[in-house]
Amino acid sequence: LESVIAHEVAHFYYQHALYPEASKSKNRIEFLNLLNFIFQGEQKKSLILLKEMINEGIEPTNFLNDLLEIIYFIQQKKNIGDLNSDLYISESEQEIINLISNKVSTPTLIVFWQLILKVLDELSIVSSPILSLEMLVVRLVHLKGMPSYEDLLESLKKNNLSMFKKFIQSLQMTITALMPKAIESRN
Repeated sequence: LESVIAHEVAHFYYQHALYPEASKSKNRIEFLNLLNFIFQGEQKKSLILLKEMINEGIEPTNFLNDLLEIIYFIQQKKNIGDLNSDLYISESEQEIINLISNKVSTPTLIVFWQLILKVLDELSIVSSPILSLEMLVVRLVHLKGMPSYEDLLESLKKNNLSMFKKFIQSLQMTITALMPKAIESRN
């Protein structure tokens, strides 16, 4: 048992103390995969990956801060075009960030950012922070499928125009039907 513990401690030290970028990179890949599942609307896969991350010992506040960092990188790539950062970003991370940034809109990233900040506030209120993380993932998956504000306005305009046309047609038919009666009553 002591040799197993010693091996795990040495492995942890090797990963986190000697090569923190490698450890951070592994976590980022998990976060990027999680966000990719979320953006694809894959609730089950997203929750399975989140539970794996929780089982690995991720702390809720760190999880949310890391998620914000990844959202920032995606936003930066999408809107600025490069990933200038003081933080190390591996080539494989950059590839995934590129793929995600091409699939997601800036308004979606902004709403994700706001929801994550809200959950950071919630952590001090709820008795089980892990439940808040799971519910965040569920909310983000379903939020991704919602239409944007602009799409809703456009839909309303089209529906209102369509309804207005139907109203005009109905009015014309009513007038047409009433015209002979109105002419007869004059006579």
